[in-house]
Amino acid sequence: MDIISQTYRIKRPCADCPFRSDGNGIDLMPGRLSQIAHDITQGDGKTFYCHKTLSGERFEELEEEDVGYEPGRKDAACAGALIFQFKHGRLPIEARFGVMQKAIDLKAIEAQFGDVVEPEDVL
Repeated sequence: MDIISQTYRIKRPCADCPFRSDGNGIDLMPGRLSQIAHDITQGDGKTFYCHKTLSGERFEELEEEDVGYEPGRKDAACAGALIFQFKHGRLPIEARFGVMQKAIDLKAIEAQFGDVVEPEDVL
């Protein structure tokens, strides 16, 4: 399996995805979802990794207060975040390659728009 197919292997938001529109997502600190949503929809976007697959390393940024993250081999993109990004019109560059390689089906993503929070509700 190539890296794009590996990264975008999760096709639906998990039962406790923070981007779920039904309110069943994991509880995040107040404002955290908005911060994540802002971060992943700026510029060319960023891949946001599913909390259930994290296998990489966290490190402290030297010039910022944020904690950085280097994805591990088992990490997969969060389907809820990807759907959210597409709703907002901001797929990350890596995901655009996935669309070109047919590892990501945009019609399948669009079919799940109702399962994910509206961008205007969190941005």
